[in-house]
Amino acid sequence: SSHDTTFANSISLTVALSGFDHKEFVFLGFLPRDEESIDQKLNKYLKEPMPFIFMDTPYRLEKTIQGYFKISTSRN
Repeated sequence: SSHDTTFANSISLTVALSGFDHKEFVFLGFLPRDEESIDQKLNKYLKEPMPFIFMDTPYRLEKTIQGYFKISTSRN
């Protein structure tokens, strides 16, 4: 059909269209619920040289993005 792509799922399509090098990436699935565990997981993968992808729910996304920026800016 006209909606078929060579990428079978949304994660692959997102990576392919992102503009990032997509030869390798890490898929983390859903992040933990508590803030400390989220921070630990993000800190771990911010050290990796390849992009990482995680999923989140709409009601947690803003808080997760704020936490990501807090962690990533404190590293510089």
